[in-house]
Amino acid sequence: MSTLDRESLDRLRAEWRGLQEEHRRMRTRFATVSAAQNRAEALVAVNDLHHSVSEHFSREERSGGVFAIIGPKTEEAASLLREHGHLRRKVIEARAMMESYEETTIEALQAACDALCDAMREHEDREAALIESYLSED
Repeated sequence: MSTLDRESLDRLRAEWRGLQEEHRRMRTRFATVSAAQNRAEALVAVNDLHHSVSEHFSREERSGGVFAIIGPKTEEAASLLREHGHLRRKVIEARAMMESYEETTIEALQAACDALCDAMREHEDREAALIESYLSED
């Protein structure tokens, strides 16, 4: 892993504080998706999750965001960036599943949402470990 200069570490630390709060809010949204009792609740929850995921990933990828600061300097960082597109598509697929398939049971919808939320949690955990590894060098 490449080390960062003092200015970059300070920027990363500041960005990370904001992202940690976003991660907490996202985990609340995951729970809301998983707890949905019917298609309407699930659709509202997944639409909210879609909006949140899009904003969250955009913040990470923007100029001055964590991935602009650390860049794809490691295979893990490059992998996390690639996953953003995959996870965005998964959220869109979950939305489409809820909007399009009347015969889909709430159990099937919850299973799809639970798989999505598990993938998002795993992604966030890996992202946290990467960022913390940079900050622990300080």
